[in-house]
Amino acid sequence: MGNNPRMKLQIFLVLALCVTFAVSVNLRKSEESLQNKKSGLIVIPLKRIETTVTDRQQLFDFITKSQRYVTDELADLDSDDEYTSTAVSSASLPHIGLHNFKNTQYTGEIAVGSAENRFSVIFDTGSANMWINSAECPDRGCKLHHQYDPAKSSSFKRVGFNLEVQFGTGQLAGEIASDNVWFGGVNIANQDFSMIKKEVGEVFVQAKFDGIVGLAFPQMAAYDMNPVFDNVMKQSLLQNNVFSFYYDRNEGQATSQLILGGVDESLVQGEVKYYPVIDQYYWTIEADKIMIGGKDLGLCKPKCRLIADTGTSLMTGPTGDLTSLLDQINPDDTCSNMNQLPDISFDIGSDRYTLNPGDYVMAVNKDGVESPYAKAGSKMSSCAAAFMPLDIPEPQGPAWILGDIFLSKYYTVFDRDNNRVGFGLSRPRAAL
Repeated sequence: MGNNPRMKLQIFLVLALCVTFAVSVNLRKSEESLQNKKSGLIVIPLKRIETTVTDRQQLFDFITKSQRYVTDELADLDSDDEYTSTAVSSASLPHIGLHNFKNTQYTGEIAVGSAENRFSVIFDTGSANMWINSAECPDRGCKLHHQYDPAKSSSFKRVGFNLEVQFGTGQLAGEIASDNVWFGGVNIANQDFSMIKKEVGEVFVQAKFDGIVGLAFPQMAAYDMNPVFDNVMKQSLLQNNVFSFYYDRNEGQATSQLILGGVDESLVQGEVKYYPVIDQYYWTIEADKIMIGGKDLGLCKPKCRLIADTGTSLMTGPTGDLTSLLDQINPDDTCSNMNQLPDISFDIGSDRYTLNPGDYVMAVNKDGVESPYAKAGSKMSSCAAAFMPLDIPEPQGPAWILGDIFLSKYYTVFDRDNNRVGFGLSRPRAAL
């Protein structure tokens, strides 16, 4: 059984319902702590905490899939095939520091109502709505987190719509409101968001973040709400309507960054290559091939959809195709064959993006706690590939999700001016 890759997939799927993860944020106490005075960049520290993977799966379903079913019909975005430059001095870019929790989740800060009213959030390119726990929610999942109190904000406005999402055994309900939001030190007036008034589900009790800031395209947003970055664009708050993520793999450190307005080239090795978004819903691009050990598996017929998603820690793929991929790799339970495992590569245009075994294998201890980026000979109970099946329905799917496993290796740029995604090899912190 230990050497059967299909059995390994079955075992991993069971683990995917039990493994722990978590997220929290080290909230700063002053605006100065958000602003890097020397570089001019704003950093939101991100932190990682632990919950069970039944909760991981439910949270994943909520963030990745459930919110899409509450959208109204929205107008199409105008597209422009002529690209504009994203070049700007990194010293002038706002940086938001992100805290790394055991390489499973990166979270950072926003402020709502006033610059001092801080919340720990997931910055999620796989969803478009903004959700914040509210003081009007009596449920345990709300009470355990920082709650937004509209009575204490002079800029709060009720919009008059309700929003409800059901997923698995959980339920989330809220009221659409607006208030001023501070996003990396940038002041956004009249930002629409969902003020959570009901939370049903253990996932919310276990999670250690206060909300989600969706950074996907507005077609995904409910009730024609303006996503946070769309309001940044509408209010002309940045020179370039671009944001980028640098994920550092050093656990427990606030050295990861969300950069607003362009690319911090000091965090990239070499050139950033760009690829057009093919569907302005998720940040979706196309791959030509998926390779195992340099061999084309024939999974892209003729193309594969890839979604760059900062709200997903693992990699995902359509069930059938993922099974074919996992048949080609077989991490030993003891991680002892790490040096013999093949590389996994995604060919996008003329460029190849490769994950080696140290990137895509995670170790799992006897308590079900996972540790991404396993090393050969790790003293863990078992090892498994950091992939999970997800069948995204048409028209956005089928698609593969490039989660934090991939994005922590490749600095990722999300360019709304040109509707494109860019990748460049991240520079290790030790080399900075």
